[in-house]
Amino acid sequence: QDFDTVRPEGSSGAEYAIYLSDAAKRKFIQMYENRMNKTMLHPERNQQLSLRQCISEQARQPARCLEQDMEYTGLLFR
Repeated sequence: QDFDTVRPEGSSGAEYAIYLSDAAKRKFIQMYENRMNKTMLHPERNQQLSLRQCISEQARQPARCLEQDMEYTGLLFR
């Protein structure tokens, strides 16, 4: 089994922890990295960028909008 759930004593049942095995941790990190490296068309730059690059670009955009008196447009993720 890749994970185990634990409910603390006296909990209402809604609170629990999930512990991942080493193999499950490696799989999770690999899947996360694969997602972050997938490319998509960034609407502002009109370029194919990785999700990681899109997030960095979104972090810079508010400053550009303030400096250049532009309207901020958020990036939608699926």
